[in-house]
This record gives sequence, structure tokens and C-alpha cells, in this order.
Amino acid sequence: MTEPVVLNPDQVSRIVEAARSRLKAAMPHATVDRMLAQSSDMPCSITRSDDTIVYANEMYLEMCELKLEDLIGKTHRVVKSGYQSAVVYDHINAVLSDGGTWWGEFCNRTPHESLKWVEAFIAPVEDESLIFFAALYRDNMAGHRTDSPLQLHDLVLEPMAESVLIADAHDQDLPIIYVNEAWTRLTGYRLEETMGRNCRFLQGNGTDESTINELRRCLKQAEIFRGEVLNYRKEGTPFWNELEIRPVRGGDGELTHFVGTSNDVTERRHFRAQSEFEENILKRLARGQPLDDVLRDIALSVEEQFSPLSTSIFLVDKDDGVLVARCAPNLPESFFKLVC
Repeated sequence: MTEPVVLNPDQVSRIVEAARSRLKAAMPHATVDRMLAQSSDMPCSITRSDDTIVYANEMYLEMCELKLEDLIGKTHRVVKSGYQSAVVYDHINAVLSDGGTWWGEFCNRTPHESLKWVEAFIAPVEDESLIFFAALYRDNMAGHRTDSPLQLHDLVLEPMAESVLIADAHDQDLPIIYVNEAWTRLTGYRLEETMGRNCRFLQGNGTDESTINELRRCLKQAEIFRGEVLNYRKEGTPFWNELEIRPVRGGDGELTHFVGTSNDVTERRHFRAQSEFEENILKRLARGQPLDDVLRDIALSVEEQFSPLSTSIFLVDKDDGVLVARCAPNLPESFFKLVC
């Protein structure tokens, strides 16, 4: 049986301050910074690594509408609403067990059966050779109605093959408040690396500005955006993102969130571009354009796809073996002397 742990005030202060420092270091964004600056006035709970609650401050008790004896020695199952998939909690446990920090939303249930959305900041902390998980909370009911909650879990928290993110529409910078596992696999960024950031960090030098301007217009007007955007994974690899962003409104019609879905359509784009290129080549040959010009464009296209390799093309008559044409736009003339 697990021995009970009693935390003295000094331990609580050390653990909370260590968690606050870890969260600020892991998520150095203005939104997080403003919230954690007020951590002394935030609801707080501390658990052991087995999720046994060993501390809860008065603000946490008020938020949960519970007494201290209702929580100490128990797990957070006493406040779970059942609205969120076990996959979400498995992910959180995996992140924390691996030494990472987590930031996201929970939908809790009070003893009176009312639902409460809370924003949680959780970090693992070692103190006196024991591992604790310290959590700071913020009431996040601004975008959720108690009688008819937004229920973001119904939209995105269940496992999906499609990549999904949610952004907070109450903040002008539209910070990300949730991404699913498929999104992290697609982009290479972990959940804690994305929370609180605007998704513009996926853009790069090759991203088309006119597409981004249209995206911004749709967000400003709270309209649906659909388009293909050149984004970049964490390691720098570009990919074509088939993106759809939809505004989400609460029961009173107020804009609360944007939900975005993404699909990697890089192969489809390449196939489409290749088909269009081949069709264009055939049309140019049919119009009688100089063969040398057509071959040069083919070689340059191949080099663009397989940079930094250089391309050479030789056309040989299959009947008599006579060289009909040759092309190597980025190779020296001496190359032909070696191979011809």
C-alpha cells in the first residue's frame, strides 16, 4: 500500500516554484508568461507520480466545489467529467513520465453535476527524492457554456487520422490550445512545443504570401478557409498542407475558437505538377518548338526536383545509333567530350 505523503508549506512552495520555472522555460510565450506571473493566485494541486493527490489549495477546492478530505489521498478521477477520451489522459501521462510539461484544457464535473472547463499547466518536479506533478489551473469558462458546453472533445479530442488543432479566438494572436497526435506526427512538433503559439511558425520562405493574406482575411471575417499552404516540419522539410479552418461559436453565437484540419498532399501536388509539365512538353513538341529548348526545360525541371544533382539528356536514334540531341544545362562542355 502506498504510504501517505504529507507536504509541509516549504515543500509546497518549492514544488510550485519549480513547476512554474519549468513551465516558463518550456513554453516561453507571452500568453503563458502572463498567466504564470499570477501563479500565486491560481488554483493548484500536487500529486504523486501515481496521481494520488497530496495537496490542493483553497482556490482549487473552490473551483472543484469540494472539501480537502474529498481530494487528499484520491486521484483526479473524482473531478473528471468523462467528456474526454482516455487517449488524452494517456498522452498527458506519457509526456509527464518522460519529464515533459503539459498545457491544455480539461472539462471537469462538480459534485452538483455542472461542467467546468479549466486550463491546466502541469510539470513534473523532484523534491526530496520523490517525483511530484504540480498543476496550476485557470478557469476557462469564458468560451464554454455550463448548460451546453462547446464540447471540443466531440470535434477533435478523439483519435483521428486527420491532423487537428484548436486556436483560442478570444486572444488576438489566436494561440493554439490543442493539437492531436496526428498533427504532432505531421509537423514533428510536440504538444508542449506548440501550445500558446500562433500556427504561423509553420510558414517559411516558400510559403505563398497571397494565400496567407487570404487565410488572414477569412480569420478576420470569421469565415471558413480552404486552401493548400506550403508549410515546414520541425526539421525543416517542406510539405504541402491541405488546410481547412472553421470558426466555432458558443451557444450565444459568440466566436470562441477556430478548428483547423490538415492533410499532407505533397505527393498529390507533385503528381499534378508532373502531369501538367508532361502535357505542356507534348504541346510544345506538337507546335514544333526547338528540341534543344524543350530538352533544356526538362533537364532544369529534373534538377529542381532532385537538387543538387545535375542532369544530362541524350537522344539517340534506336535504329542507327546516331546521337540526335543532347542537353546538360549545368555541366561544362568538357562533359560531352568524356561521354560522347
